[in-house]
Amino acid sequence: MHKNFMLPQPKTLYQFFLYFLNGSLVFFAILLVFMQVIYPEPPIVGKYYQIKNQINNFDFEPNTSVYKGYIKPSITFFAIPYFSSKPGSLELINITFRSWVEQFSFSRIILFNDYSNETAFSQLYDQLKYHLFPTVIEIAPDIEKDEMGMFYVNDMFSFVFENSQTDIICFINPDSILHPGFSNQISYIYEYFNSKELQFSVIGRSCPFFSNITAINENNETLRLNTMFNQEYSNDFILISKRYIQVDIDEIPAFHYGMFRWDTWIPGWLSQTIPVVSLGNNCSLYHIEHSRIISESTLYKISENFEMASRNSDYTRTYRNSQYSINEYGLMNNSRKLAKFVQESFFDYDPSK
Repeated sequence: MHKNFMLPQPKTLYQFFLYFLNGSLVFFAILLVFMQVIYPEPPIVGKYYQIKNQINNFDFEPNTSVYKGYIKPSITFFAIPYFSSKPGSLELINITFRSWVEQFSFSRIILFNDYSNETAFSQLYDQLKYHLFPTVIEIAPDIEKDEMGMFYVNDMFSFVFENSQTDIICFINPDSILHPGFSNQISYIYEYFNSKELQFSVIGRSCPFFSNITAINENNETLRLNTMFNQEYSNDFILISKRYIQVDIDEIPAFHYGMFRWDTWIPGWLSQTIPVVSLGNNCSLYHIEHSRIISESTLYKISENFEMASRNSDYTRTYRNSQYSINEYGLMNNSRKLAKFVQESFFDYDPSK
């Protein structure tokens, strides 16, 4: 006669506890495997929280690798040209635009036409196509404007983000001359964050100066001699990478272009999700000074922009208060070095001296 099979019976309370514990661990292990099979975590969600954790806790591991900046990203610049009645204004715009595209092996320009001077815009477009060939010069289709004919900033960024096929996009004021080392700096930053599979943004210091076209054409030393301290609360360019996208560009509020506050809000908003890198205390570009007329209606639009910023967490970021920056030592997270760079001509041009 066969005896019935029976599990070993615990002889003491201690043995009973061990049996119970082992059984519980096996049960939960099986349950976890089952849940992972039935409800796997989408890769994009896991990646999002990994990135969010890196940004919020600033826990990038210091990287001792040397970044050479040999990878040159493609770039789309976008701007709204303005036209002055002064002689040579078209030539001046040609000079500023040339300083953008000559530094990148593949670049394109998207122009927004506010129809303030259709004749001048047409002349500019023809000149740029001729002087900047083979750079692609594109005119954006009409997008919504306010009652004063001003573009909405969110529409501009959304259009360029959706319709550019380049690695990075860069809003820039049309009266801004980029310094000669700009593309080298961007290449280093691009190479580093691509290796981390992170989207990033870049801002930098703008140095206003007064000069005439002849001096600019004849001697770039004018850029050194006529630089002045810029306003501390403005960004004359905002660069955003388009690889490993982690921000929703459509979340930008409908700021009025040409008014204050939006250009510091956007980098502040971006810094909540992705690294915003300052190019440091050296001049990143030179802003050609011109007269500004602030009317009653303009003041109203400025007030609307400030109210809009206040309703949307009042973010702000400039080159002075960015957590990430570059200097002669490499890429920094505050005072901690994240990566070393091969210098080459990185800081050969120092406009602040």
